Amino acid sequence: MAETIRVAAEQNTLEVNAGEAVDTVITVQNLSAAVGVFTIDLEGLDAAWYSLSSNSVSLFPGDSTTTTLVIVPPRTSTSLAKDYPFTIRVSSQRDEEDVETLPFTLKMNAFYDFLLDYQPQRARGASAVHTLTLSNTGNAKLAFGMEGRDTDGLCSFEFEPEAPTVAPGETIEVAVTAKGKRPLRGMPALYQYEITATPSDGEMDAKSSFAQLEVPPRIPGWTVRVVTLSVIAVIIGVGVYLALNRFLWAPIEVAELNVAPLRVALTEGESSQLSAVAKDGDGNRLPDQPVAWTTSDPSVAFVSATGGQVRAIAPGTVVITATLVDQEFEPRSATVTVLPTVVSTDCVRYDPASVKFGVSGDSRLVITDGINDILTLSVGDDQVNAMTLVSRHNGRCFIGRDAPVSEREASEIEFWIGSSGVEGGEISPEDCEAYNASNTQIRSTSTGDWILTDGSTLLIRMDSQEDAQAALQLASRQSSRCFVSRSFVEGSQAGYLTQYWE
Repeated sequence: MAETIRVAAEQNTLEVNAGEAVDTVITVQNLSAAVGVFTIDLEGLDAAWYSLSSNSVSLFPGDSTTTTLVIVPPRTSTSLAKDYPFTIRVSSQRDEEDVETLPFTLKMNAFYDFLLDYQPQRARGASAVHTLTLSNTGNAKLAFGMEGRDTDGLCSFEFEPEAPTVAPGETIEVAVTAKGKRPLRGMPALYQYEITATPSDGEMDAKSSFAQLEVPPRIPGWTVRVVTLSVIAVIIGVGVYLALNRFLWAPIEVAELNVAPLRVALTEGESSQLSAVAKDGDGNRLPDQPVAWTTSDPSVAFVSATGGQVRAIAPGTVVITATLVDQEFEPRSATVTVLPTVVSTDCVRYDPASVKFGVSGDSRLVITDGINDILTLSVGDDQVNAMTLVSRHNGRCFIGRDAPVSEREASEIEFWIGSSGVEGGEISPEDCEAYNASNTQIRSTSTGDWILTDGSTLLIRMDSQEDAQAALQLASRQSSRCFVSRSFVEGSQAGYLTQYWE
């Protein structure tokens, strides 16, 4: 222990969440009778995790000064949830043996996240083996409970291993055997099922993947038809059989098949009902015509095979197809767009099929859907690009719009949700600023504000931690922040017509 140096800290135990910052003030005092120069070092932590406001100080006898230690561990699996002991070491440049140390403990809190992949998503046979891949992207060990469930309760599932455990940063594969009840004869049975992985540790929701299993009948349909025709031919005769086949057994001819609605937009987790109506040549409904429903991508939207009920799973666009069973009739389809979970509840939804230019109550040019004014335009705005942007989506959302008016230019973030399905129409020229999404983080400031930054390009000030967290969630999913009509100037205030993220 050095008799000429005194080192103290506000707190020796620091608690932090990965991706966030924690700091403490360290005091260094010169107890010697001469002017001293002291070097401050930290031992025991990754150098990329921390910074010291000063690494060297010069002090007169009896004087003291402070340096601030800021620790920002990255939000990755390498920032393991555990205690990290480290030491602050202060040494005199005059005498190498004159050293004082101060022990610290950094408590890293756990965060939980994982990725799930299921392949193949469609198989054929009485049973099939699939591979479920689990990747632990959090910083703490995750144990999972596995479950399989089909809509009709006619499938069974086996998992190997049954209760997988995945370490932080690791990926394992689980063998999933799906077995479906095999029909005796007729059409193959198409089972749509859900495989769910539920973490037993941490406050985290389960994740699911959807797949399909086509199980062929024990007796092929052509065998039943051949036997039936043979028996009828022997007993009744070919002439009687042909008459029955023509007048009694011939299926009613379908002239029209309509699916409604043709376009559906859902948010993750929402459900909707599709209907398929068959009609004959006179326009009469044929209510007894069975319909088989399929989806182009069950990982985006799941549809019940016989009921037409759609459930949104993950962001994307799928085609839901209705096919008449035992009828040679062209299938009909509907498009389902699944929107991501919104990071803000401050949103204006609109009908993208009805957007047009209009005039607001104060005689300003707006883009509207006839019910909501979506964008208010001003002289000099890029009206073509603005309309292109609005037409792409079906919702305009904000973060920080409740900030004081004087701070709104710096604090408000705007983004767009939902795909309208409209093709074509490019924003040109694009005005975008790329940033490092993997390095986005928020930090508090001495004035009580919060900063969203990637360390270089992206820098946005928010007026509350809640808004900053929502902005971080948005920015971490994208890689560019873009603008329309950024050069527009109104009075002495330069502003943006709108922002969007890509």
